[in-house]
Amino acid sequence: MVIDAMKNNRNPEEIEDLKISIAIISSTVILTIQYFILISFNLMATANGSIIQLLSKTVVGIIFLYTLPTVFKRKKVEFIVVYYVAIFILLIHYLLFPENQEHMIELIFPLFFMCLPVFIYTLSLKNWSILKEVMKKASLIIFLFGFLSCIQILMNNEFANDYSMALSYYMLLPTILFLDELLDRFSLKALFITCFSLIIILAIGSRGPILCIGIFIILKLIRPVSKLNFSKVMIYMSSFLVAIFTILYFEKILLAIDDFLSKFNIDSRNISLFLNDYLHLSGRDRIYEKILTEIVQQPILGIGIAGDRRVADGNYAHNIILEVFLNFGVIIGLILVIAFIMWLLKLLFVKDMNVYNMMIIWISLGFVSLLVSGSYLIDVNFWTLLGLMISQLTMNRGNSLKQTGEQMSECEPFDEYSVKWKNR
Repeated sequence: MVIDAMKNNRNPEEIEDLKISIAIISSTVILTIQYFILISFNLMATANGSIIQLLSKTVVGIIFLYTLPTVFKRKKVEFIVVYYVAIFILLIHYLLFPENQEHMIELIFPLFFMCLPVFIYTLSLKNWSILKEVMKKASLIIFLFGFLSCIQILMNNEFANDYSMALSYYMLLPTILFLDELLDRFSLKALFITCFSLIIILAIGSRGPILCIGIFIILKLIRPVSKLNFSKVMIYMSSFLVAIFTILYFEKILLAIDDFLSKFNIDSRNISLFLNDYLHLSGRDRIYEKILTEIVQQPILGIGIAGDRRVADGNYAHNIILEVFLNFGVIIGLILVIAFIMWLLKLLFVKDMNVYNMMIIWISLGFVSLLVSGSYLIDVNFWTLLGLMISQLTMNRGNSLKQTGEQMSECEPFDEYSVKWKNR
């Protein structure tokens, strides 16, 4: 019914964008629901739990397959090229680095059946506002099941009382989406969802999502909308005062939250780590040491895709820059990293504030998190960000070609069909 309601008063192209947007966000929604089911019935690490996980993948797969003809119609060439290049690179690494083959095989499903489809689907979008609308609807569903998972914790569910990095990253989407709304215009709903999501992340999650939220707030506040009215000025001033208050009374605020959570027998790992006098890297220091050693020993070619899993005993590099250097060597890795960072910085100066707003949301979701956790080879949010970045680059090139054509038309006849670009 929700989907039918969203289809109302839309033309065929917008309905196609709606289908694509739902496919892009579907994995995060399904994974959140899956998490709730697993902890509600204590199915983690059980045979029945594995069945639930398989069913979740099947549902996401069906959604992707249903949308595939639409995407293939729009981006057939790009679809073929992306998969050809990805298969070629993986095969080269498979042959050059046989010691990584076991871990490369494990990458096949998440990379080729989740990440690359999401990348191409995002690339095929024509109307980002529809994606934003779907993200908002999905955020409500994720928040609901995150809230229900939190109820499990308050009811002292034995398993749910454990630390959960996964849930905290699932809750990142509603937190950032409604924080974005809150910073644009105050609403009690946005305030409630933002605050409660933050509490869930702080109570049972990891520090990575906190970093993502912090970076988003900074990026949001450094580029205010061009026309400031009284309400927006008050929102920005209030945000500034809250930030100052939080910095000044950070320890007391954490202690107050910790005292509240302790009444429900919740021992917040995040709060304990924040209150430590030293920086606790949760084992990342040992992983980084192993990764850096390998980079120094193999600076030219690196040790291949998935090499971090081998040298770090099955763990990820937990840093996208180190992972790229390890996978491709320092020279190619440095080129890739510099190009990506310069590209990101360029997008942060885009004139269209709607584009800027969408980009900082996905930078927070798909890049910042990879500086401290996860792997770019299996992170769907990173590939969504990459799809949006390339789409924006294509649009800019198209606009520049269009402007060139307009200038030429002043001097000589210009064939409007010689430059094919369709604005969103």
